Amino acid sequence: MFLPRNERLNPDRPPKNMKQRSDSRRTAWRAQLMGPSFKPATRVPVAPSWGACVLAGAGAGVVAAMACAGAEVALRAQLPPRVPTLWSAFVAGILGGLLYGLLARMVRRPVVAFWVIALVVATIDSLLIAALPAASGRGPSIGVPIVGLVAPLRQLLALVGIGHLGTRRFPASSLLAFTATHYITAAVVSLLVPWWARPKAR
Repeated sequence: MFLPRNERLNPDRPPKNMKQRSDSRRTAWRAQLMGPSFKPATRVPVAPSWGACVLAGAGAGVVAAMACAGAEVALRAQLPPRVPTLWSAFVAGILGGLLYGLLARMVRRPVVAFWVIALVVATIDSLLIAALPAASGRGPSIGVPIVGLVAPLRQLLALVGIGHLGTRRFPASSLLAFTATHYITAAVVSLLVPWWARPKAR
């Protein structure tokens, strides 16, 4: 039985473990039997289905909502309001699942990209809440209270000329709670969505 040249003993290089040697020998044996038509089997990562991503996002959103509510209770914060915080975290989880499904189809390392985007968004949201007054006027009504998602978005749109900033600022005593909910949601969704979606390999 012959081994490929790169598998022959080389005193300058430490030997591979037994499993790697066995796999290499089997591959070399099959290559000799099949000739030029032989192609080693490779495991190609497959993007998770959109359904799996949405379900993973919904589950992560529920966990994030509970974690944010716990953080607000621990901080004894009156703001942000509890119900909008729960809904915002849940919807953020679903949106995160869709984003992860898109990244898994577009980039080589979707988990890393997902973490980076989530933390950047959490940072931007926290800075907008801390530095700028709330947007003026009533926010859009979509049937569920997601002020935690809509308020920073309206501030950002006001900066580019879509809408206007008001004069009322968020209370300084609640800024820690706002920041905590943003980063807790980002961390929980970034951790759980890739884990629960679990892209398979073939």
